[in-house]
Amino acid sequence: MELEIDKFGTIVASHHVLTNEIWRPEGSPYYLDGRVEIPTAVRLTLLPGTVVKFMPKADKSSRLIVFGQLIAEGTEEQPIVFTSLNETQRGDWDGIYFDPNLPVTTLKHCKIRYADNGIDCFSSTLALEDCEIAHCLNIGFFAKDCSPTLRRTLIWDCNGGEFDVGLQLQNVSSSAVLENLSVH
Repeated sequence: MELEIDKFGTIVASHHVLTNEIWRPEGSPYYLDGRVEIPTAVRLTLLPGTVVKFMPKADKSSRLIVFGQLIAEGTEEQPIVFTSLNETQRGDWDGIYFDPNLPVTTLKHCKIRYADNGIDCFSSTLALEDCEIAHCLNIGFFAKDCSPTLRRTLIWDCNGGEFDVGLQLQNVSSSAVLENLSVH
C-alpha cells in the first residue's frame, strides 16, 4: 500500500491493508479517511507512541475493521492513540470493529477517544490491557457472542446513547475476563 507521508503525518485513504505493515510514531499522526480494513492473514503493527486520527464522518464512515491481526502494544510513557481529527466531537468516527474469527489480538496502553462506539467486539481472542476508552457518543466497549479479556481498563465519559452505559455485554460467555475494569 502506498502511504502519502509529509511533515504533517501520513494520510491513509479508504483501502485494505494488503501486506503486513508497521506504523511508527515518526509517521504520526496517521489520518484515516474512510473505512480501512485489515484482511485475514494480514498484520498491522502500531509501535508505541503512534497516533491514528480518523477523519470526521460527513458522507462516509471512518472506521478500522479488523479481520486479520492488529498489534497495538504501547507503553505507559508512549501510549497508542486512536482519536478523531479535532478531538472535540463525540462520534466523529465510527470506532474499531473486531471480527469473530480474529487471531489472538492484544491492545496494551491504548487510548480510544471520540468514536461513535469505541470498540465493537465479536471475538473471543481480543484482550485489552491498561487501556482507556473515553468521550464516545454511544458505547465505549460493546461485546456480543464472545468472551473478551479486559484488564486494568478505564471506560469513561461515554454517553451510551439509548443505553446510557459505557460498557455493554450481550451473550458473553463465562470465560470472559473482567479484571480491574472501571466504567464511569
